[in-house]
Amino acid sequence: MTRGAFFRSGLLTLGLATSGAAIAQPAPDGAVAAQVSEEITRHLGRGDMDVALRSIGGAMKSEATAQSLKGSLQAIKGFGENQYTDRVYARDYGRSNKDIIDKLNFDNSTVYIRYLFSVEEGEWRLINFAFKTETRLPFPKEWTHIYP
Repeated sequence: MTRGAFFRSGLLTLGLATSGAAIAQPAPDGAVAAQVSEEITRHLGRGDMDVALRSIGGAMKSEATAQSLKGSLQAIKGFGENQYTDRVYARDYGRSNKDIIDKLNFDNSTVYIRYLFSVEEGEWRLINFAFKTETRLPFPKEWTHIYP
């Protein structure tokens, strides 16, 4: 074996060992995503929209995306006082994706908040945030994949 062939063989072996190590790494603690969503829901329930937006921006790693929600989140303030909060749905998709729905029961409406988390760059990241009101069904009818 020539020196160049030996060197290329060593790099190939090193590359395979490194890629195997990346697969074997444990997923980040799933409780982190649950805690982040709980914190955001708590802020929304209290009407602390600016604090909720900062938390959303941090979880998304995108302040601009969070700020784009500012106008629509203000509608929640018009629903009156929050009576209670409940986590009504939580599902893991493998070890790197989470779908969480919290319910806020206000005086004048029920609001469902949906969080989709995914592991990106070794940490939980909020990749989608949505909220809807619903009065007849247990979840907003547009969120069809939840129903059996």
